[in-house]
Amino acid sequence: MSLIDHIPGLKGAGSHRAADRIAELERLVDQLRDENVKLLNRQAAADDFFMIQDQYATDLEAELAQEKRAHAATRADLEVHNRWVADLEGRLADAERRLDISKLAETAVERTQEMPAITPVVPLHQSPQARSAPSWAKTVEAEPEVEPDEHDPDYAPNPPYDLPEGDWK
Repeated sequence: MSLIDHIPGLKGAGSHRAADRIAELERLVDQLRDENVKLLNRQAAADDFFMIQDQYATDLEAELAQEKRAHAATRADLEVHNRWVADLEGRLADAERRLDISKLAETAVERTQEMPAITPVVPLHQSPQARSAPSWAKTVEAEPEVEPDEHDPDYAPNPPYDLPEGDWK
């Protein structure tokens, strides 16, 4: 190296020297390497991001499929319950219709066959309007009253009436 190489002002204005050109190219190569490293890091980060997003989308699709199955099962249950409610409503309407018919029939019977409520029901041959009892009719005989036996195991006095006065107070 010469002294001219160490003094920049004496070097001359030309940049066509091979050493200068090589140094310039090496500096450009270093800059390109640095930029290439930055771009590769960005690309790796973007790949990681898109891989995470793809996994997230896959998980969401699986959850969506599961929710769709649950929704379909719920809709099927709802349809079954709706049919059950419709069946119960039909039964209720039928029961109300039958009740209305029976009420109407009861009302018609009450209007056409008014009977005193106190009159006991008796066989026709024992009715006051019957002229005579037919030969096949049974005659009702009154049972004789029997005094209860106090030694009978089935005998139970009606307290406090059958007990002496002092025992039931």
